[in-house]
Amino acid sequence: MRCAVLLLSCSMCATAQDSNLAAREAGLGAQMSGEVRRTSSLIRDPAVRGYVSQLATKLIGPQFLLTLEVTDDDRGITHEPVWLPGGYMFVSAALIRTAHDEAEFAGMFAHALAHEMNHDNLRMAARTQTGTIPLIFMGGEPWPGLGPSIAQLRPFERQADERAVKMTSEVGYDPEALVRYIERVNSADAERLDAIRKAVRDLPPQASSVVDSSEFQRIREKLTPATGTIRNIPPTLRRPYER
Repeated sequence: MRCAVLLLSCSMCATAQDSNLAAREAGLGAQMSGEVRRTSSLIRDPAVRGYVSQLATKLIGPQFLLTLEVTDDDRGITHEPVWLPGGYMFVSAALIRTAHDEAEFAGMFAHALAHEMNHDNLRMAARTQTGTIPLIFMGGEPWPGLGPSIAQLRPFERQADERAVKMTSEVGYDPEALVRYIERVNSADAERLDAIRKAVRDLPPQASSVVDSSEFQRIREKLTPATGTIRNIPPTLRRPYER
């Protein structure tokens, strides 16, 4: 009986510790997201934000809570969305402009969401094993000089690719769109492209698949600089809610 009580007590302590670390991690994510909002050019057009939010819900369902922002900032050759602990995600308008169609945008968006879900499990495991707040990953990459290398993270990159292919296919998008996008903007990553193509081949047959929509093209046009509809908000010392 003493052993049972001791095991139960240890389990309760571990659960409480993990909950405390998870809360601290979420707080850190909120703090960092506030800094990103403060120093970024946010797209405040409700049609753009609503479209991105609806697509996220379509891909992962309403049970996975996200705080989404669309920015006019750019990051990396593939324009991958930036995400932070606590479900904060920043989608670059450059990704929407670079995607030729909705399926390509959905594929890259799904890839970022898959990374968030994969790394959420990874962070949870790290919290349990080390008792500390694990690394923060942004856009699928570690912060410079911290934690595992790109090579160590490559298996998670592959998992995210496979999961993105499945996610887009399950909601009716053309799963090959992710291949088309990456091949066009980052054709040097041949190994990754081959792995994605294999994931597409392993999918069950689809009766039909969505490639594009008029709504996506309308949003894309809104974010084209020539239209003058992008709202660039310069950096400010004011807090986001004070704007």
